[in-house]
Amino acid sequence: MGRSIALTTSTGNDFPAHGNNHAADVKIKSADQISHPRALASISANPQRSPRVQQPKKSLKRRAISPAPQNHPSQRSKTTAAEQPQRRSARLASLRMSKPNNASSPEQDMDPGIGPSKGHSMTMRGRTVAPGPPSTPVRNTFGSLNGAPIPQLHPTTTPSRTKSMSPGRSKSNSPSRSLAQTSTSTSSKGISKKEHLAQMQPVTTFGDIEDIKDSSVPESVKSFWRNYIAPAVAERQIVPIELKKPLEDRWNTPMKTKPEIEPSHFGSNIFGHDEMGNVLRIVMNVLEQAKKYRGKSQEPQWVSAVVGYLIMELQYLSLATSKDGSKIESLNVSAASIAPHELCPTSLAQNFADADKKIDYALAIPLSEAEELALTSAVKKYKIPGAASINQTQGIYTALKAMFAHQEVKVDHRDPLIQLAVWIAAEFEKRSREGYPIDIPVPAVAVYEDSWQLWIAYSIKLTGKEKVTGGKPYRIKFLGPVQIGNTSSTEGVFRILHIMAAIVKWGFEVYKLEYLTKVLAKYMKK
Repeated sequence: MGRSIALTTSTGNDFPAHGNNHAADVKIKSADQISHPRALASISANPQRSPRVQQPKKSLKRRAISPAPQNHPSQRSKTTAAEQPQRRSARLASLRMSKPNNASSPEQDMDPGIGPSKGHSMTMRGRTVAPGPPSTPVRNTFGSLNGAPIPQLHPTTTPSRTKSMSPGRSKSNSPSRSLAQTSTSTSSKGISKKEHLAQMQPVTTFGDIEDIKDSSVPESVKSFWRNYIAPAVAERQIVPIELKKPLEDRWNTPMKTKPEIEPSHFGSNIFGHDEMGNVLRIVMNVLEQAKKYRGKSQEPQWVSAVVGYLIMELQYLSLATSKDGSKIESLNVSAASIAPHELCPTSLAQNFADADKKIDYALAIPLSEAEELALTSAVKKYKIPGAASINQTQGIYTALKAMFAHQEVKVDHRDPLIQLAVWIAAEFEKRSREGYPIDIPVPAVAVYEDSWQLWIAYSIKLTGKEKVTGGKPYRIKFLGPVQIGNTSSTEGVFRILHIMAAIVKWGFEVYKLEYLTKVLAKYMKK
């Protein structure tokens, strides 16, 4: 083309031929170049560059309803004069749908077929809206683009004052979208109550500790309670007699603090004589940290400063060492995930998403180097599916740890038992798939800020009508809770150590001999 065409208005401003202009008095240089019936323009061919257009400023206070941008000049010539009234009528009809009675007339605010006049405002739903750039498509608050008709809203619905969105992410209030979201969220919601676990596979339920006398409870569970936990709970002498005077000295303050421990509760012998100072230091540090963070911190601070500190220090006490010199290991497993994913509890009815939870800590019996080598070699030699692992994880740090007790902490209204139940259900599924002994119980410690509770988990084989098509051949039951101490009193911390010592003793005497040995023998034979 090589030429620029400009419209000269009565005010002396120049505008491009395709802009939204309201010209007053214009002469037509070439009538065959303009098809608009109302255009009174003087078109001059100027080989030099036209003056820069001064665009009106956009208001940023509210999202404006932009007028429909005009067609390109190359396309205007295709619109005949007879078609102009039809275009104008369609435009006015779409505007009347949202025009209140007191709004100004579109005939006054709109130049037919072109859009709002220069310097004029457009009235929509009783609001005065400034025009947008003449050649820039702008999405209005109702979701229309490039001059698409504005839909009629429900009479009781008003436009929401939403933030500006990009063209590809406009919000929609259509019923179909809402129904789709509801359906998706319902079918994929996670476990939020422990009662939901009864709808998963394996089915997991909860009962009172008194149910341990029932005939359906395996003998291994009864033995764990009868020989280890029940005696420790009933024990009254839980504080070493060697610590009586140091503790009394702490109570003999100017405030005459009342002793927290009954005289009859001294006499515990679970600690070594040469570690009394270390035991006292651990107890006092736990109490001090609990007082510092109680009710003032979030879960990570409480876990690391109070619960985690006590669990990690536990492994360095004499109660964590067996007669043959074996030691338990305190593990921070908060970063370990259930793996492979097939071990996670599932919902046959698809009411819930696959439950994949993590916990905070675990007690484990580490394998020797020879045992780790035998397990790793068996996996490589016989191409056993999955990574070398004897538990429900596959991480380098946890996979070869014989974890026998688990712990989860919460400081708010949430129930730590949910995560423990999912985690332990994955452990029983691992046992079932690998042919490990499935009748050995699993101790689970749920911590509700200061309060520590023990639950005993075990599996029950299903027979006959109890089996569900596509379900697991067993179900899981938790018995509890058993109060095993707290971190708000001196005696409460000593009771925690006393019960944890009983769990560790069971880990050495039962779990290692009757479970871990059989697991390792499966690979050693190969």
